[in-house]
Amino acid sequence: MHPLGFSHGQRLSAYYLDNIVGNPIESTIALSHMIFGGVLDRHPGLKLCVAHGGGYLPGYWGRMDHAFRVREGLQRAHQSPALELPPGRYGLTRWSSTGKSWPSLVKTHSADRLCLGTDYPFDMGEPDPVGFRDGLPDDVLSKVLGGNAAALLGLTVGR
Repeated sequence: MHPLGFSHGQRLSAYYLDNIVGNPIESTIALSHMIFGGVLDRHPGLKLCVAHGGGYLPGYWGRMDHAFRVREGLQRAHQSPALELPPGRYGLTRWSSTGKSWPSLVKTHSADRLCLGTDYPFDMGEPDPVGFRDGLPDDVLSKVLGGNAAALLGLTVGR
């Protein structure tokens, strides 16, 4: 899932913020609607890979979970059935493309659901996405550089 543009582009037109900030916000909003709307509960087998490392949600799971506990109605947002898990738990069950922050995502959220993202063919594409290895161990690199994508797509990787 990758956004194309930002819904309030005029607010972010300066400094290329529509892409730098807007695209991750759109990923955040889309995934949040899917979580609170019960889509992920109704479709537990849905394979979803969210661009930009899941947007800003990896840094805000705690805020979502807190709001879920204290804000009346969030447990049954938009008349959906009650969520089966706190909202932050859903992000851990989804796949994410890594974008340019994958070493930090590996360190904070593990490598188990991260797929290398390149942003190709867009102008924000990274010419050397593998160069962001940052001294990560071989087992982590194996997952992020292809093993997780194979698992996501149900492919058998042979030698």
